[in-house]
Amino acid sequence: MNEEDIVEQEQEVVETEASAETEKADKQEDIKIPKSRFDQVNEKLKATQAELEKFRKEAKKAETEAQKEQGKYRELYESVQADLEKQKAAYEQLERDSVRREVASEMGYPALWNRLQGGNREELEADMQKLLDAMPKPKAPSLNGAAGAKEKGSPSTRMTEAEKKEFAATFGLRPQDIPDI
Repeated sequence: MNEEDIVEQEQEVVETEASAETEKADKQEDIKIPKSRFDQVNEKLKATQAELEKFRKEAKKAETEAQKEQGKYRELYESVQADLEKQKAAYEQLERDSVRREVASEMGYPALWNRLQGGNREELEADMQKLLDAMPKPKAPSLNGAAGAKEKGSPSTRMTEAEKKEFAATFGLRPQDIPDI
């Protein structure tokens, strides 16, 4: 039984006693109630009303505390929701980075994954193709080889430092690792 049920029952008891007494008084107007009995019933009524007021105060206090606690749960819920949103955003970023890495690796340049931009795989592939088109193309080596260098007027078969750097960048090597031919 909760407090409200107790309060309702006490009110009913008080009302029943009061109505019973008024009915008796109406039926038997000639009979007078002794002062001691009146005082006894009056004291009981006052005590019941005081107890009722006490229960109401306790119920109100309990309701206030429940609302405060509910507010704490709401704050906790909101903080968990915010954390969830952060986790979702981080997951989505990881998914996008994964696709960018896949596209860059498939096209042969995994180091360029962080330069790719686009919302889906097709846009990322198109962006990678633009990057590849913008990169300088390596020059084809001379077909004459070393023999051509001896001929008058033919270009030298040795690579210049700039060509070594370009060749190294294209194939991911260090320029000092390319031998002089």
